[in-house]
Amino acid sequence: MGAKKSKVFLMIIYEATIISLIGGVLGTAGAGLLLGVFKGLIMHWMKMPYLVPQAFVLASYVVSAIAFAFLTGLFASLIPATVASRMQPFDAITRGE
Repeated sequence: MGAKKSKVFLMIIYEATIISLIGGVLGTAGAGLLLGVFKGLIMHWMKMPYLVPQAFVLASYVVSAIAFAFLTGLFASLIPATVASRMQPFDAITRGE
């Protein structure tokens, strides 16, 4: 009765990876925005020219950051998903987990 253990496991994994993907995209976009806003201050303080990497290199950095966020969410959710999938629903409700 209720969800199967594999469905509970996958639901937790999917939720964690989607949240981490959204966080990776928002964090990368926010970092790019802040870098653009503070570009003048960075050049002034460091007394160096502001060099933008080539499009391919910049794209690989963005993809790597988002992939790292995805993998972090995936690996961080494996243990809680495993524990939750082995737990009986009644025990989870009564213990508040």
